[in-house]
This record gives sequence, structure tokens and C-alpha cells, in this order.
Amino acid sequence: MSGPCSGTGSTTSSGPRASFASTRFGTAEELRAFFKHNYGPTIAAYRNLAEQPERATELDDALADLTRDHLTDGVMHWEYLVLTARRA
Repeated sequence: MSGPCSGTGSTTSSGPRASFASTRFGTAEELRAFFKHNYGPTIAAYRNLAEQPERATELDDALADLTRDHLTDGVMHWEYLVLTARRA
């Protein structure tokens, strides 16, 4: 078995992909700031770059560019996948 829980003895099943539109962020910079201060994986990425300011700047630019690619007229479309895991 391969996947997010492989090697744990757990089983996984995926549900359908879904999407929603968010109007919370008007600019790429607003979304980046939100993720930098509220989203665990992004917080950890910046923490790991604390001693590398040039890399943190590159990440800032990459996150803003990614957001601009998906933000249209103040609406950002998000896609997600529902994943269910059962402990062994």
C-alpha cells in the first residue's frame, strides 16, 4: 500500500475533490500575511528560513506569485481533497 498513511498500518480512503471561492483576501500580499501568521506549515517554513533572509524573500515572492495566479477580481478559487484515515 502506498499513500499518506503507508507504513503506519492505517488505511486511507479519498473522497471527491471539492472547491470553494474565497473573497477574504483582496491582494496576494494579504493572503501571504495570513498564511505566514496562521497556517502551521507556512509558519514552520519561515521559521526554518530565519537565518536565511534571502530565501525568506524568495518564499515571499513565490507565495505572492502563486496567489496572483489564482486570484481574479478579488476572488480566489480553492480546491481541496477530502482524505479519511482509520487507525489500525
